[in-house]
Amino acid sequence: MLRQSTADRFLGVLGQSTADPEVERQHHFNIFMAITILLTIGIYFGAYWIGHALWAGEMPEDQGVTGPSTDGLPWTPFNALSEENLTVVASAFLWLTVCITGFGSELVLGEWFVQKLSEGNGTVLWHASQLLFSLCISISLYSATAFGLPFAVVGLWKFGFPETIGAYRRAWLDGASVDGLKEFMNGLGATLNHTSAAWLIVGITTGLFVPMTREIIAVSLPLVGQHMGVLVKYHNLGLYALINLFLEIWWEWEIFQQQQQLTRARGHHVSSHGCCLTMLFAHWLYWGAALLEIPKLVLGTKRKTTQKVEELDIANNHGKTLQIEEVPHSPKRERRSTFDHLRSTANAYSSSSQNLSELSYSSRSRDSEPVACSAV
Repeated sequence: MLRQSTADRFLGVLGQSTADPEVERQHHFNIFMAITILLTIGIYFGAYWIGHALWAGEMPEDQGVTGPSTDGLPWTPFNALSEENLTVVASAFLWLTVCITGFGSELVLGEWFVQKLSEGNGTVLWHASQLLFSLCISISLYSATAFGLPFAVVGLWKFGFPETIGAYRRAWLDGASVDGLKEFMNGLGATLNHTSAAWLIVGITTGLFVPMTREIIAVSLPLVGQHMGVLVKYHNLGLYALINLFLEIWWEWEIFQQQQQLTRARGHHVSSHGCCLTMLFAHWLYWGAALLEIPKLVLGTKRKTTQKVEELDIANNHGKTLQIEEVPHSPKRERRSTFDHLRSTANAYSSSSQNLSELSYSSRSRDSEPVACSAV
């Protein structure tokens, strides 16, 4: 039984179909990702325009900077640029390199990570990648050199763990539903979060932004703090949520107050405003996705599991082992973290020869039959 996506139903109404359902679904997912990319680009342009309109000319002395004259040089595309625009172009190329490397790592290393999940070793790798996030980002921020960029890629994209592409795949498979919207918001939020953070780090590296100033520290360190206690959520989710809510309020307070300091007069390019607004929107997407879970929690539609630890015979087992018992409940959907979602798609990638072209998707209800679908 194949799970029909939104695009499948839409094209079915139009009478469009292909002989091969797998190729058709792959084509539909490609269209879905193309639209997502265009939406992301539109958000960036919108954030830059809003930031420029609100804060670009706020201070009288904020009239831009000039560099050495290019008079006398033969005309080339780069010679035609001012010093500031040349720095922007160089930063854009470097930013694209960082982003392509980051998202590419999810495609290249994602299959290996998912295989580890299926073997039961993924928990340690996933927790380790989350734990090292703050350290890697701190190195990239404080170094202010190109040597910090590899740490930015490793930290933001978590060693290639398929967090972003996994969210988009789950959104596609869930279709037009609350779960689909939630996963899409998580995927788009991760995309905007990673890319805007990469632009800030690249801008510090190339000189678009002045490193280690009060305003740069104010808009970045609270975010690093949110990831310092990431392992707390696996022990006390309520405490983790309270800590992150406090840091989120602090960070958004700083974001709005520091915009008046992120000016050219203080050495910062005008794109700093758009970068901050994009990051802010990404966080609103994260929190919005989290709020979509509240109705399920209130209505009690989450299946609860209990863990019972039993000590087995030391002589027969040469030590202590843990046995987990699941108390039977009604077959309702359970609340799952990002890792649980990715573990549920442990067979997300087929054999290496398929090169991540097919996705085996299991139903989240324990009593329902597995549902097979494919995606790029």
